[in-house]
Parts: sequence; structure tokens; C-alpha cells
Amino acid sequence: MSAVRLPVEVFIEILSYIPTSKEKPSEPTLVSCLQANSVIRVAASASRVWEKPYRVRYTHSDYEREEKRRERFGGDWRLMYLERRRIDQQALSLLADIRGQRSGRHDRARTFTQELSFDVWDALKEESEIPIPQWFQEGIEPEQNPAREALPRRFWAKTVMGIITRYKVLKTWAQLLDDPFALTFEQALAGLSAFFDTSIQEVTAQLEDICTTCRRRLAADNTVLDPSEPGYDFWHLCEKIREVIQQLGFRLAEGPYFYALMNQFPHAFLQAGYHETIPMSLVYVFVAVARRLGIDATPANFPGVVQAHIRPPDPSEQPRLLDMRTTEPPMPIPDEVTLQDLPDVPPQADALTGPASASAMISRASNNIIMFMRYERTHGENIPMQWSLEAHEAAFYATSCWVVMESQADQLIPCPPESKPLDVVAVVLDAVCPALDEIPRNVVSTYCYRMLEVDEEKAKDVAYRSMFPEVKHFVGLLFKHKRYNYAACIFGWDPVCKQSRAWIAEMNVESLPNGRNQPFYHVFATDGHPRYVAQDNIVPAAPSKAIVPWLHKCRSAFGRYFVDVDMDEATGLGRLIPSEELRGAYPEDEQYGANWTHGWVE
Repeated sequence: MSAVRLPVEVFIEILSYIPTSKEKPSEPTLVSCLQANSVIRVAASASRVWEKPYRVRYTHSDYEREEKRRERFGGDWRLMYLERRRIDQQALSLLADIRGQRSGRHDRARTFTQELSFDVWDALKEESEIPIPQWFQEGIEPEQNPAREALPRRFWAKTVMGIITRYKVLKTWAQLLDDPFALTFEQALAGLSAFFDTSIQEVTAQLEDICTTCRRRLAADNTVLDPSEPGYDFWHLCEKIREVIQQLGFRLAEGPYFYALMNQFPHAFLQAGYHETIPMSLVYVFVAVARRLGIDATPANFPGVVQAHIRPPDPSEQPRLLDMRTTEPPMPIPDEVTLQDLPDVPPQADALTGPASASAMISRASNNIIMFMRYERTHGENIPMQWSLEAHEAAFYATSCWVVMESQADQLIPCPPESKPLDVVAVVLDAVCPALDEIPRNVVSTYCYRMLEVDEEKAKDVAYRSMFPEVKHFVGLLFKHKRYNYAACIFGWDPVCKQSRAWIAEMNVESLPNGRNQPFYHVFATDGHPRYVAQDNIVPAAPSKAIVPWLHKCRSAFGRYFVDVDMDEATGLGRLIPSEELRGAYPEDEQYGANWTHGWVE
């Protein structure tokens, strides 16, 4: 019997076992089968064959839209896959418009947050990880061949992912204003990672991996997990969970590492190698694992140190508190008399020992973030870790969003940092403002509309260097600061200083040889700080593997403005090649920079 005479069910069975992964998808094989003989073509069209590729490729979706898709296509995985691929292409086309057209970006951003949402997360994730030019890679061995315009494509994909997850998180956090227990501790705290462009689903996946490891270790240790089985000991199980979590490396950070800002963000402290953290984060891991094992565990907003509040299944037995810093057994909840001996205990002492609301824990996390930021900035030169300006900006943005919503303060405006250029409308105006009372809403929305106007005005700006012969340098030039000797790159310029009089006086600009009436340049420095530098202080420098990857790493907006390095071995000169956006803003700088690099300009 020839192979083609086998029943189609046999081919369906074979095709359903084709291995598939993000790195090596099975779709090309299935598409080839669709071009084969009629029997194999029918088999390759079967819904069952496409279920695994669909689940592997699409880890995210908008829940309501996914249910409607399932109903519309009768649960046919192939048709659902084709529909998602169509949506992917729509998203990438819209993303290309955002990247290439400076005007109208905020309206396009709203399409992502309000229409496409998490249905396009996986396509954006893939776009955000395309190979980049070797100049920007930190490893010795080059990765695969870089994609065209890879850096700007990655930047804008990550930017759009950020607005999608922050919009969703802030809409969800708004529920806590009416009901402080509307979300779980796990959901609420995971929302903080949205300000680092990480979805709650991605944090959940990290926790699932940790829980799977914990289950395996508990089983290997013969710990009984099922309450219906002989030998089940509830309190012993709670202690074993803590023990296994500690064995995985989750323990209290010591010394200055305790105050590391990223200890407060789940996506960061859940990564392997970063498990030494603060008590709240240790409790976060315990609660997540314990609840997956059927244990009623929540955080307790205890004075000084967050504890795990554990309620036993026997209603006649009292809850206890578990300290994740130690190996001590769970302790009985202190009575009110004992609590009064502790410092800074408010009259509502029971609120500190009972299950804490998600709202209370976000507020506590926000206070920690502000304190840790202050510590890192104050002690930056004396601690063995380098703090990141961009991380501080994102963290402060997160806390300001929560604080303005929770307090309804009209003196605080959550201002998105420069690394999040699409947030002001798609996130702040559309997600924060609806959660505010009239007065703070008017204050924040007025700011948002003004920033929208500013962005649209900037989108029309075009600077022709031929009109300003005094401008000696160009976007893409790397240089050393004449006075402070730091390395930086130029991503914009003004023919004269356009800062305020106060800034000019504070920076002592008039003491420069040419004072304020000389070109000033917008630059990224290797410490991640954007700066405004006078032409008098710029000393051109050649690109190097010691500087270029670091500029790319320390400031994400670097990828927005540059695509590659143009190096001339004969002249020893080089430059960063500007992106389409930067070429539109400074249309004559590209050719001028090329001429300078290759010695075509006197």
C-alpha cells in the first residue's frame, strides 16, 4: 500500500506530533504539507494539527476577543491561527507607521491599547527581539544577521508593548479605589512590572515555573501536599514551602543590596540570580506558591516587616504569621497589647496582622520605591552596584500613577519619562484620568493635552544645517566632553542655547568662550543621562566597542534614533547612522556626517 492511501487520520496524527517552539516553529512544515497531495493537504488543514503551533506562538490574548474568536470559528485552531496572523500583520503595519511618521503617533497608540491590546503582544515581542548590528552587541560572538532598522524597530515594539500592559494594569488598579481587595496580592504587585514593559502574564509564567520546581522538590522530600492523604500536616507544609523557596535562593538581601530599587519589581526579583531581596518580595513568592498548593495565604502589612498571613483549613484554629526571613515556625498573631509595644502602630492594629488589601500593599511598595530611589541616589558612589537613571524614571512614574489615583491629589501629575513617548495619551489620559475626581482629572488631562500639542508641534520641526553655518557637528557624532571627559553621542541640536535663563545662570554658560550664542547639542552620555552640551565642549571621537554597546544599553531611547555604525578605517573616523525619524528631523545631517566620516569634507 502506498503512503498516500493511508487514512487521513493517520497523517493528522503524524502532523500533530511535529515538534514546535518559538525558536523552531512547525508552521513552515505545515504550510509545505498544504501544497502536497490532496490527502496530506486535508490532514494539514485539520484543526487539531494547528492547536500546538497556536498555543506555542500565542501566549497572550485579549480574553474577551479570544472567546469571540473561538465562537466565530467554531474552535478551529487553523482558522484562529490565520486570523491571529492577519492581526499580527495589521499591528506591524501600524507599528511601522508610528516609527516612520512623527505626526499622529498618539492616535495610532490608542489603536493598540483600545482595539488590538494583548492580541498582538506576541508579534510585538518577536519584533522587539530581532537581531541587531554587531556594533551594539555585548558578546564576543556575533548573533544572527541583523534585521533592517533593527534598533528603532525594537524600540518602538517595546514602547507599544509598554503602553498595552500599563493601560491594562492602571484600568485594573482603578478597581481598588472602590474595593481594596478587588485584586489579589499577586495581581496587584505584578502590575508594577508593567512600568518596565512586562505583562502580568509574563510575571505569572515566572511564578508558575517557581511553583513547579517547589512541587517537585516537596514531592522528592516526601512532603504530603493533599489534605485528604494520610500524614498531611498543614503547618509543617507551610514551613517546608518556605524552606524550599529559601533553597531556591530567595532570601533577605544584606547591606546596600537590600535597598536595590529593583527588589520591588516582580519581574526582576523572580529572575534567577536576583532572588536576594526584601521581605515583601519574599512573601510575594511564598503567597504565590502557597495559594497554588491550596493554602489560604496573604500578606500581612505588619510594622517594619511584611509577614505572610496563613489561615488554616480548620475554622476552629487561629491564623498565624510566617516570617520569610527566618526558619522560625509560624507564630500566633500578636494581641493588641503586644502590638502597642511596637513603634508606629496605628489604632487599627488588627489591620496590620490580618490579610492586607492589594491597595495597602501597592501603597507600601510605592513608599519603598521612593525610599530606595533616595538611597541609591544618595549612596550611589559608595555601594557596589550601579543604579540606573532610566529605572528610576520608570519607578517614579509607577508610583506617581498609583499615588495620584489613590490620593486623588491635584498637586501631582504622573509624567511619563522620555523612554515612554506614547504614554501621555494612551496611558495617562485614557487610563489614569478616568479614575480621578473632577479637579485632579482636569489638572492631569490639561497636562496631557498640552503635551500632545507639544509633540505634534515637534513633529513638524525640521532643522536644515545649511541655514546655520555655525553648527559644526551633526546627529550621530560621538564625542568626549572637553571639561568632564565623559563619552556621549549627539541626537539633536539647536543653533543657540534654548534653555531658560535660570538654567543658563546655574550652568554658568556665559563663562564659555562663545557663551549662550553658540550651537547646543542634545546628547546621550554613557551614564544614561541626556544632556545639553555647548559646541565649545565637544571634542569628536571615533566609535569604539567599549562605548557604543554601553550607550545602547544605558538609554533605551538610543535605539529610537540610531540604526548602525559607519566606520572608515582609512580616516579613523566614524559615526552613528541616524534612524528614519532623525533623518526627517535633520535631513542634511546624514550626508554631512557621511562626508565627514569618509574625508569628503574639507
